Amino acid sequence: MKRFFSILIASLGGFQFGYNTSVISGALLFLAKDFSLTAWEEGIAASIILLGALLGASLGGSLANRLGRIGAQKGAALFFIVGAVSIFFSKNLDTFLLGRFIQGFGVGVVSMVAPMYLAEIAPSRRRGFYVSTNQLAVTIGIFIAYLVNLIFAKQEDWRFIFGVGVVPAIVYLVGLFFIPESLSHQQEELIHKTSWKSLKIWRFRKLLFIGIFLSVFQQITGINIVIYFAPSIFEASGYSTSESAIFATLWLGLMNVIATTFSLWLIDKVGRRPLLIASIIFMVLGLFVIALGLYERIHVIEVLSFASLMIYIAAFAIGMGPIPWLIISEIYPLSIRGHAMSLATFANWLANYFMALTFLDLVHLLSPSGAFFLYGCIGIVALFFILKRVPETKGKSLETLSKELKINLH
Repeated sequence: MKRFFSILIASLGGFQFGYNTSVISGALLFLAKDFSLTAWEEGIAASIILLGALLGASLGGSLANRLGRIGAQKGAALFFIVGAVSIFFSKNLDTFLLGRFIQGFGVGVVSMVAPMYLAEIAPSRRRGFYVSTNQLAVTIGIFIAYLVNLIFAKQEDWRFIFGVGVVPAIVYLVGLFFIPESLSHQQEELIHKTSWKSLKIWRFRKLLFIGIFLSVFQQITGINIVIYFAPSIFEASGYSTSESAIFATLWLGLMNVIATTFSLWLIDKVGRRPLLIASIIFMVLGLFVIALGLYERIHVIEVLSFASLMIYIAAFAIGMGPIPWLIISEIYPLSIRGHAMSLATFANWLANYFMALTFLDLVHLLSPSGAFFLYGCIGIVALFFILKRVPETKGKSLETLSKELKINLH
């Protein structure tokens, strides 16, 4: 029961991750009207949280080492609260952007520390389930964000859309005072005191590259373009009102939750590699069908876009959603885990920021169809990378994995 409570509280970091990054998808429609935003300013409003996440991810490893896994999450929870309050009372775009940047810092920290903590408290045979509960919480956060967007769509009240996030952030902060620190952090403190000066992280560069490239591919195959801009995609596909576009997006959020729940059941049974391979194949299929539908402008484009996005979301949630976070929490030795995960997470958020910032320009350059076709081609490259480089980690202790992968480096 105590371990279940620890999982529940730590996963609230994932909820904050999902809610705060995706809530902009519907709120942006109303924020743009209220502040009379240009297309460039809309892009900044959507992506500023990612700059905060970049900073949070880059410092997350050091914070996890110095403050512990729990201490780092407490700091992130405070940033979620402060950011939400700042946004709620913002009177201009600058104050809004500051609040989103603060929230982003918290997101960057929890995106690496929460999976790390869950991996370290988990028994080997259930580690996939433990770590992936964080990704399930992310999808629930996304779904709730879509639901809140729909509830406030008629009022066009973006302040309450963001303000709702304060409640789970407070629960998260309070709950962190009642769960234990991971034993790995205590061992890590001893390692750093005795051998940190002699540690050379570059010795593990092959493992670093696996984590970094897997994290980047998770983003540049288009997932957060779908998450952030789904209502805009649906409007471009023929949905007549903002409300109907947001309602269609809600179904994407629900599919994300359902498929991630299914992944929790499979991940320790089937293994990491088979799920990743199946996931990326169906993601590529979904992207190509979306591209075809947008290009042909056929009369069933609304149905086709909806079905294709559902396939894409389900495929992502089964594999490319949870498994990269799981693998980067598994493959690194304790002595470099914090810093290595920080690098991989930083790469993830850098790719995320690049995608969000360039999507609208890419659409203007290549057309919506061309943009999704490009993401599909990137997915094919990701498939070859997974087949060639990503190891199977199912059912092995973190210590055993460290020894096996270290041997394979030589």
